[in-house]
Amino acid sequence: MSELVGKQKLIVGLGNPGDAYEKTRHNIGFLVVKAFANKIGISWRPESRFCSEVAKGVVNGVGVHILLPLTYMNRSGLAVKRYFDYFKFTPEELIVVSDEIHLEFGEIRLKAFGSAGGA
Repeated sequence: MSELVGKQKLIVGLGNPGDAYEKTRHNIGFLVVKAFANKIGISWRPESRFCSEVAKGVVNGVGVHILLPLTYMNRSGLAVKRYFDYFKFTPEELIVVSDEIHLEFGEIRLKAFGSAGGA
């Protein structure tokens, strides 16, 4: 992917690892990015140095890194920051997929900036 320097995205699916959480609303980030990786035909590999599972590929000429932090939801920022910094992503290249209690199930919202608590 070296020819794609400057054309990349980091897509992070937030959730919790383990069977107990697998099909819960809180794991919608994991479910969405897994479905996306499957659709574009890329596979996952464990990356212990990032406490995550990672899938990499190219979509429409853009290098795509998909990250599933395995640190549980409340500590996922640690894994994301480590990966983000290591590959020198910019904030504009980051996409985070997570659940949002203030939206009806099945609804999505895209926004460039925000904060916790549904804002």
